[in-house]
Amino acid sequence: MSFQKSLEQKLEQQQLNKLYRQRKTVSSPQQPDIVVDGKSLINFCSNDYLGLANNPEVLQAAEQGLHKYGIGSGASHLVSGHSRAHHELEEALAEFTGRDRVLLFSSGYMANYGVLTTLAKAGDQVLEDRLNHASLIDGGLHSGARFARYQHLDIQGLETKLQATDAGQNFIVTD
Repeated sequence: MSFQKSLEQKLEQQQLNKLYRQRKTVSSPQQPDIVVDGKSLINFCSNDYLGLANNPEVLQAAEQGLHKYGIGSGASHLVSGHSRAHHELEEALAEFTGRDRVLLFSSGYMANYGVLTTLAKAGDQVLEDRLNHASLIDGGLHSGARFARYQHLDIQGLETKLQATDAGQNFIVTD
């Protein structure tokens, strides 16, 4: 059987098992009600927890930022420099939270990955809920620490793994 035929069969099986995923096209702003593929729907999957994606004050501030700084940084902070706007935001957030410093990440994925790969090291152990987000799993796997997963919400299973370890530090990670 050819590779193409094999791939076609696998895709067909994915469709039959209702596991075949296709991207949806959103043609409205991010908000509680969105238009997806021409249909008005309630948006239950947004990460816009604070409702800021379409907030008029945030949009106005973004427009001012576009005129002042342009679009995009050109490269990462370490390559093309840390912008004054990002620096001021970190300082304002540090003051607001009562911390000495705050570090901004470009996404939640990078924050989870960056924190785990920074804190957990060889000789440590990362224990993760089996249903954690991929960013947490990737951070744990790439940290250099021993990595194990426990069944979702299985506190007794987690306790058993904790008691059986001789790790330097244990990191319990769940979302």
